Amino acid sequence: MASTKSLPHGPSAVADAQRSRRRSMAHERYPPLVSIFEASAALLLAYDVEPYGEEEDPRLIIGFAEDRVRPQLPRANFHTGDFCFGAMTDVRPPPELSSHAAPTERAPLLAGDSSATLSTDSDWQQRQSTGSLIAHEARSLLHSSSHLLLGNLLQAVISLSQVASSGHLGTRELAAIGLAHIVVILTGYPIAFAVLGCLETCASQAFTSARPQLVGGYFVRALQMQWAMGLALAPLWLNASTPLTYLLDDAETVAMAAEYLRWYFVPFMVFSNMLCARQILYAQGITYPAPYLTLLGALFTMAFQYLLVFAPHFEMGVRGIAIASGISYLAMFLATLTVIVRHDVKRIRGSQAPWRPMLRLLPYSLALALFSTGTSELVTVVAAHLGPVALTTQAVLSALNRVLSITSSSIGVAALNRSGNLIGLHAPRHARAAALTALGAAALVAALAFVALLVAPHWWIHIFTNDEHTVEQATRVLPIVALAFAAQTLAFVASQLLAAQGRQSLAVRIKFGVLYVVAVPLAYYWTMTRDYGLAGLWAAVAIGHLATAVMESLVVLKTDWVQLVDKCAYITQH
Repeated sequence: MASTKSLPHGPSAVADAQRSRRRSMAHERYPPLVSIFEASAALLLAYDVEPYGEEEDPRLIIGFAEDRVRPQLPRANFHTGDFCFGAMTDVRPPPELSSHAAPTERAPLLAGDSSATLSTDSDWQQRQSTGSLIAHEARSLLHSSSHLLLGNLLQAVISLSQVASSGHLGTRELAAIGLAHIVVILTGYPIAFAVLGCLETCASQAFTSARPQLVGGYFVRALQMQWAMGLALAPLWLNASTPLTYLLDDAETVAMAAEYLRWYFVPFMVFSNMLCARQILYAQGITYPAPYLTLLGALFTMAFQYLLVFAPHFEMGVRGIAIASGISYLAMFLATLTVIVRHDVKRIRGSQAPWRPMLRLLPYSLALALFSTGTSELVTVVAAHLGPVALTTQAVLSALNRVLSITSSSIGVAALNRSGNLIGLHAPRHARAAALTALGAAALVAALAFVALLVAPHWWIHIFTNDEHTVEQATRVLPIVALAFAAQTLAFVASQLLAAQGRQSLAVRIKFGVLYVVAVPLAYYWTMTRDYGLAGLWAAVAIGHLATAVMESLVVLKTDWVQLVDKCAYITQH
């Protein structure tokens, strides 16, 4: 009876025990054959798993297209379902074999147990030349940023359709929408993009860590933070008549703007949630749905704007524009959630994320968002004091800036998520190569934009206006503006790389010191005291962005990536 009690109970348990004994006997009798079988099975499993990023060439997973160096073959442990490399005890294969291998109960939770992972990844990557790593990252960056670029262009179409609809209603409606969007830019965007910045850092690092389930947990935390901060903002948007009177004396225009804000509050919150949902895809290296999702939103926007604003049975005015935007954002949000569910949602859900990483990054992300929106608005305010001609010229230059920033935004978002993935994966050398590639791509785009603006200045200005006096004024300052645009492109990508490292606090100190301590007083002196006009204003802006780009790029280049990987791994999960 004693021996009977020691046996496993149930048919499945008995079968498992028998298979385990047969494997042990096979290992003892035929170790070479078993090792070959296990290595072959491990490679088949590696190819069967979805590769890092979507639609990536399997050759890049196993050792790059050049196939110069073969990685160490994994040895599959069929008793536990884990992979082992050499004498290491790390249960996760390197990224080149599988980025989706599920962690087990023996997976290290980083911090003090991550030295083995660092050693394994570094040993494999040291066999790759820096040129091979950079070439691989260049292909990855081009692949991801091209999808994001198309999505951003379609997003610009949505924004332009909102302005066009209000313009066809009348000049007063157009002024009301413009006045309302000042409130949206100064109060709503900082909240939306601050929480999004926290999610970008945490989700991109968590996806390739030992606990990818934290990605879903961080998504929930982001939604909770956005709605908590949005509800605190609701009294201002729902009762905006009094604050808006300080910006404009026209009572009818103020009333329309206040009405638009009341109806736009819920759509804006849905828009913020949609951005977070889209980031969950980007954190997994899934960028190809971006153009299709935004195209869906553009179609919904144009259809419902026509129905609610211009159709005879509705004609809701500015309310119809806000409601149509809300329907468009909701359609994109639901479609994004559908795509998330269809891409192995079980891998990224099932774990409750800690509050501390998101809350630690929130103040600095909020400051960065305020700096981004505040700088452009401050330039517009100063231009308004220079007279109507300067304000009109500044409006054209601002529109040109928004068009050119679409490319830098696409590169920055792609670089942030790629770098964050590699940091979470404990691949310091590969992460450094990704950062170098992103900085090089940003410098190339900045140089091309600078040359394009210098070669054909009249062509660019005529896109936005045919007024010859405005064209002449804008062309006169365009060389300085081109330098500011180029520096801003490099500065944005460098800031995104710092955000991928979780170093938003350093980016805040650099931007505040350069833009507000140096550039703002310089702009006031050149514009108001020396009477240089827009040329002096944009010269100060160019100096600020150029100094920011140089300082942040140097910080990225001098990063101790091995130390950073250890630090970020612990902070993201605690």
